[in-house]
Amino acid sequence: MIAFIRKGPAHIPIHILQKKELEDMKKTFIITLAVLFVACFLKMNLFISPASQVNAQSPQEKREDPLPIAIKKFMEQQADKARRQHLEREQVHQIELQKHQIENLHKAAKHLEAAGAHDLAHQIHREAENRETKLRDHISKTRHHAHTPQQETHELLHHLKSEVQQLKMEVRELREVVSQRSPQTEK
Repeated sequence: MIAFIRKGPAHIPIHILQKKELEDMKKTFIITLAVLFVACFLKMNLFISPASQVNAQSPQEKREDPLPIAIKKFMEQQADKARRQHLEREQVHQIELQKHQIENLHKAAKHLEAAGAHDLAHQIHREAENRETKLRDHISKTRHHAHTPQQETHELLHHLKSEVQQLKMEVRELREVVSQRSPQTEK
């Protein structure tokens, strides 16, 4: 009657969970290194020769450096991911607790039937079935709304692409400023 719950992540052996967490950590580390590599590459100003470096912004127009902003956003995303994982573990614990309570209600109803309290046993069986139905609905809704690692990776990739596009636009603006100032210095 409650076997559907036993297939959830709570019954996955611990060594598999540890492997999954290690894989998540490896992926996070690789993504962090990739972001830092791209940021360092862009910071080295390889797109503009050292002779043509110019401070393209006036003091009034100074903007924040995009590297710390990107790192901050990445760290916030990682913290959000850790919070979601903690919430998932908490939800699994709550589901296991509810499953245990339902099993105990069915056991109590059997004991009441054996004791001759058939009406009370029938009420308790109905209560257990109602709880089981609510739990199934909750599990199906949770699975439906859960983000998969592929979706999170896709969102992160989309975010990184937009950051790269923004940086390309800024480099293009710097090139324009440098090209505008170059004819002025030749005169």
